[in-house]
Amino acid sequence: MSITDEKLKAIFHANDYMTYVPKYDERKATAAKNRIHSRAKELFYKAWCSLLLGMDGKTILKNISKDDPVKLFEQSDESIIIEQAMKVLGDEEQLKAVFEVFFASMEKPLEDALSEQATSLGKSLEELTDDEMMQAVDKVAYRIMNFMIGKMMVLQSVVEIMQITKKNGAHEDFNPNVKVNHDRIDFKHKWDHPRTKLGKMLSFDKLDPDDELLAYYNDRPMDDERAFIELTQHFLASLDDATGRDIVLFKLHGKTQSEIAEMLGFSQGAIAKRIKKIKAKFDVLHTK
Repeated sequence: MSITDEKLKAIFHANDYMTYVPKYDERKATAAKNRIHSRAKELFYKAWCSLLLGMDGKTILKNISKDDPVKLFEQSDESIIIEQAMKVLGDEEQLKAVFEVFFASMEKPLEDALSEQATSLGKSLEELTDDEMMQAVDKVAYRIMNFMIGKMMVLQSVVEIMQITKKNGAHEDFNPNVKVNHDRIDFKHKWDHPRTKLGKMLSFDKLDPDDELLAYYNDRPMDDERAFIELTQHFLASLDDATGRDIVLFKLHGKTQSEIAEMLGFSQGAIAKRIKKIKAKFDVLHTK
């Protein structure tokens, strides 16, 4: 049967060949690998649906206002992702189609994670339980999801935009509902502090020693969100392995030791020991 121009257009509209990934070919694989593939696929499908349902959370940059460009990026990306997720969840055929493409792109890292999980437990791939396979699936999915979100921010130049708005900011950029907003205090110090309302320089002998802006520059450590973020980034960079960094990030997101152990595929005792070592390293770094 010949393919008309309209049918050909429909094929190209329905398939993005720039990101095409060949599907798993059961005919070229062993029976054992097909069984493992089928089980992992079923478990991954459940994990994928769970991630879609959990995408209603919001990342709040509390110090900036709703009109700040970075906040607008955050809200627009959130709306786009949630809208698309809801469309997929509401269409069984579309959900399965999206799942097929996503699972194909995850096939290699998932295969490596399953092999790593089996080796760590002293089992063959076929001996892994559903829970053990799910731990490998969750670990890979979590990392790739975070990588893709990070990639989106890079493509949108979020970091550069944040730097520009900080350098060329305005009073309206800051959230007025945050009582101790050190970003706003820093901005005021840069533009308003060294001058009076008439634009004349303020003499140092006329400065108010109780001025909140002066306290911002004393020698006491600052307990603010910006300092916390910088300290966290510095500490994460000091850790030697990805697992340690994952543990810190999970703890920052409020995960319990048992939840972290399940996600990373370790025993709870092993996670407790690693957390103890991480805390000791943090204490050393914090006291420097």
